[in-house]
Amino acid sequence: MSDAPGYTCPRFERCNASFCPGLGGHHIRGELVCYYLLEAVKPGGEARIRGVVGVELAEAIFASGRRLIVEPAPIRQQLQRASVTPSRMEQCRAKAPALIAARRARLARAG
Repeated sequence: MSDAPGYTCPRFERCNASFCPGLGGHHIRGELVCYYLLEAVKPGGEARIRGVVGVELAEAIFASGRRLIVEPAPIRQQLQRASVTPSRMEQCRAKAPALIAARRARLARAG
């Protein structure tokens, strides 16, 4: 396995984005965009990303985000739209306590 930063991504095994900030590739209009790349362009995204991925991958994500959000490329519109929407990472964190409680309740009923 290569030592490219994309291989250290927590979503590497299940990611379907054709362009990976850590591995490269090409984005074609309509294809999925890297979850962390979409988060990186949101307000406060840098701190959230740094808390989840390694330094090398984080830097690749930020560099790609800064470059792609201003380039005339198909991915630009998706990044611009993401930059003004709420963080999906924060939404997941907010829902986590309720999901954990519901799972414990299901397990208690089943046990």
